[in-house]
Amino acid sequence: MATFSSSLVYGPVEGLDGETIVGNEQGGQADEAMLPLPTHESELERCLRICAAFDTEASHARRQHVIDKLTTLVDEWVLQVCTTKGVPATHEGGAVRAEVRLFGSVGLGVSSPRADLDIVIIAPQHVSRDDFFSSFYEHVCVMDGASLVRKVEDAFSPVIRLVCDTLDMDVLFARVAVPSVPRDIDLSDDNLLTTLDIRCIRSINGCRVASTILSLVPDVTSFRLALRAVKTWANARGIYSNVLGYLGGISWAILTARVCQLKPSASPPQLLEHLMFVLTRWTWPSPILLCEVPDRPACHLSQWDPNRYPDRAHKMPIITPTFPMQNTTFNVTQSTLDVMQREFERALAIITQINLSCLPWSVLWEEVDFFCNYDTFLAIRVFSDPHDHSEFADLVESTIRQLVLGLERVCSAHAAPYPNPLSSVDPDGRATTTWYLGLAFPPNVYYYNPPLPPTDPMMLDMGVGVGV
Repeated sequence: MATFSSSLVYGPVEGLDGETIVGNEQGGQADEAMLPLPTHESELERCLRICAAFDTEASHARRQHVIDKLTTLVDEWVLQVCTTKGVPATHEGGAVRAEVRLFGSVGLGVSSPRADLDIVIIAPQHVSRDDFFSSFYEHVCVMDGASLVRKVEDAFSPVIRLVCDTLDMDVLFARVAVPSVPRDIDLSDDNLLTTLDIRCIRSINGCRVASTILSLVPDVTSFRLALRAVKTWANARGIYSNVLGYLGGISWAILTARVCQLKPSASPPQLLEHLMFVLTRWTWPSPILLCEVPDRPACHLSQWDPNRYPDRAHKMPIITPTFPMQNTTFNVTQSTLDVMQREFERALAIITQINLSCLPWSVLWEEVDFFCNYDTFLAIRVFSDPHDHSEFADLVESTIRQLVLGLERVCSAHAAPYPNPLSSVDPDGRATTTWYLGLAFPPNVYYYNPPLPPTDPMMLDMGVGVGV
């Protein structure tokens, strides 16, 4: 059983050059013994630009315009709440204000034209979560360029989701115990957590994790280039989706940062090779962490603990570096872990050849041919009115993991979700989204397809049974 200790990596494995991979407080072993490998940063960066892994001037300007628009809206909304509640609209000579902070890809400095916007509003003490989901939601609904606005109040981190000027946005909320939020508020200060409720702590955790990751890597420039390559590869190979049981952006960032700690002077191509080498030999469920478990501030919060069930049952724990430490890969199943392990092996073989100048980088992120990898598929399709479709689609997508777990448990099936659902509009004007699971069964399991109903030849029902 894995336990926490001063070592930052669990289940030591042998490195590319024969050294043992066990980190220390400064971020890993020295690199003098690393075998010299040819560096191709410029070629790697050129290929990533071809793949649109970097922001263009146009995409950056569009994103900044949306951020400015939302910031103005937040300022106006906070002053309106002051007026409604009879709270002074000024503090220490200035207007009462909230703070808008970015996290996710933008917060880590690895945004691309297709990156979502992850935002948290840090509001002063007189602005409540009810205000956020009522008056602020109403403001967002009429904001110029906003569409598909929906609120998810019962989510793990309550959120307002929308599309603004073609950018997908998640807007979270946190309230701090101050009359006006200073521009330089330090969200990384653990003492701040003592005055926040659990939903506020979860909302600011993205910002805290992003800033901590950047502070823990020895070379931010190399980290960012390597992470762009990892994200491009994971997207192309169909293993970038936290909700469907693969890894999300923060998990890939932690993995990349850990290798940066282990190889502080390595070039991005070397970092990529070493990352895949480590992942192909890692003894899951030993956890991967960037730092020791932080001391708990004076608040009653639980955090990830490998000695506690159900944390002990997690398949692939990759742990955030801030209090409260959380597992970013809670949704990983045995099926998705198997898929990712195959992709790690493939990537290692290819990157090794790239670093020997035998293959181009483009081979690494050739798109996976998901529908050629399986003989049997299960299609999950949702139909709804276009106005409400995003909400229904999100609900269905969030339950697919439970279906995968059921197939694994009941009939020992391998069930791998395809992370890119297909969306369309049917002849009746209904919006449709279809997810596919690639299925494989052991020899003692049979499945059957009942006759297709004549009224709807597009629908497929599948029965599964276990042979005795």
